[in-house]
Amino acid sequence: MRILGLAVIVFLIAAVLVVARFSDGIVQNLSDVLPTPTQMEFEVDAPEIDAKSTRYKFLATDRDSPFLLSGFGSYQALQFILPTDSRAISGQLELNITVQAHQDAIGTLKVQIDGERRAEILIPSDGIHERSVILPLTLEDLAAPSLTVSLSMQGDVGNGLCRLRDQAGAVIEIEQTSGLVLDLDQPLQSVRDRLASWGNTARMEWTDDVDALTRAQSISEMARLLSLGQPARFDDSDEVPLLTLEDVAWLADQLSNDVQETWPVDLSTQPNNIGLRRFGDSTQWRYRYQLNNETSPPIPTHLDYNIYLGPTLESGEWIVAVTLNNKILDIKSYPSGPQHVREQIDLPAEYHLSNNLLQIEAHTTGSAGNTALCDQEPFQIAELLTGTTIKGDGGPFKSGLTSLRRLISDSATIVNASHLTQLSAADAYHATQLLSALSPVFKEDARNAPPIEIEIVPAGLEIAQANSNQSNWIIGRDNFGEIIAERLDSLQAGTSQHELRLMVHIPPRIETSSEEVKSE
Repeated sequence: MRILGLAVIVFLIAAVLVVARFSDGIVQNLSDVLPTPTQMEFEVDAPEIDAKSTRYKFLATDRDSPFLLSGFGSYQALQFILPTDSRAISGQLELNITVQAHQDAIGTLKVQIDGERRAEILIPSDGIHERSVILPLTLEDLAAPSLTVSLSMQGDVGNGLCRLRDQAGAVIEIEQTSGLVLDLDQPLQSVRDRLASWGNTARMEWTDDVDALTRAQSISEMARLLSLGQPARFDDSDEVPLLTLEDVAWLADQLSNDVQETWPVDLSTQPNNIGLRRFGDSTQWRYRYQLNNETSPPIPTHLDYNIYLGPTLESGEWIVAVTLNNKILDIKSYPSGPQHVREQIDLPAEYHLSNNLLQIEAHTTGSAGNTALCDQEPFQIAELLTGTTIKGDGGPFKSGLTSLRRLISDSATIVNASHLTQLSAADAYHATQLLSALSPVFKEDARNAPPIEIEIVPAGLEIAQANSNQSNWIIGRDNFGEIIAERLDSLQAGTSQHELRLMVHIPPRIETSSEEVKSE
């Protein structure tokens, strides 16, 4: 009897073990099948959605390049414009992000709206992950004319006690589908509200069923917008009605072409440079500016920087480097300890291009990222302060393009419009960019055509034989993507025949001496 009882006990124990193992397998399999939540909502006291409202997505401005946070200690900012003629009843910020992370990365993405902390997301490690973050908008948000969304990625990477804070660790892309989803009291109708929904980029239709003259008008009106500093592009159908020729002409008339950009400009007020920085070993503040446009400022001559540098290790020091277009302007070192530093740096005229990138970088030596110093604080701090300005007047930027712009003066006409039937929307936009660099007032009516003629030469077409009695110029892009203008009879850099180009014909009675107008 005892043997039978013992056998029953052994059988029961074995059965329990089998069931437990089988259950673990079920749990493990379920965890593999069930998806990790990819949408997170951070609630605040916000108005509820009105079922009777009309919903639209408002995109961020300056969407020409990806919004990226690369490495821990990186920062980014998105700017949104809210409608003026329609009223926002409720809404939310939708951030769609793609994360690439190291398997040992530990970090967070922090989100602020107009300086107020709204969300903090733990960055998933090891692989590529997609997340959607929903942030309801408050009444104060909805009443503002614009919103600035600030993003920062903080963390470190490593698999031991000494984690490496100077490694990239993770990269986050803010997808172009991100935006403000707003519930409005009426459909979007006005030009300026539609413009706000597109992130301040005017959208105009480009279809295959319009005649060459209409295409010439569309290109010239779009070029007029670009020359006035208004971002614009050709587009296909959209839930928001695209701009007509009349809409674009009205918008261009609202933009002042008499506003001349001037220095000084305070770099600390730029969206990507605002506020305190926390980072591992180094951080950068950047500013881009153009000198080749009609309203561009003169060449700046000086940079004054005013920076707060936080505490460092006793053995370390701060190094501040300033570069212009990847050329070193100045490098200075400062002893350890918190301090304010002020310097004035010369900006040589010969370092300037038509499009410029000025960068200030603060770097620490003997920092907390050193693996031999595991007991130190996980970050450094620094801030670009008010008074960090670009200033001075080094005279106008000179190039072949500026010389040609002086010759064209006030007006020109697009000729040989039959070529325009061959243009795609991408080619048409390329043409508008080249035309906008000239900043003329275009006229399409051949009966009142001025003597200066602009010909659009599609990619692959040979340039027609030019009249030797005229001054003939070619406008295109060089190998660096810069728009250039050169005399046809003294072509040096050359423009690719595989890309669309412009040819400008100027009668000899308009041209001044050859010394004045030669390419520079």
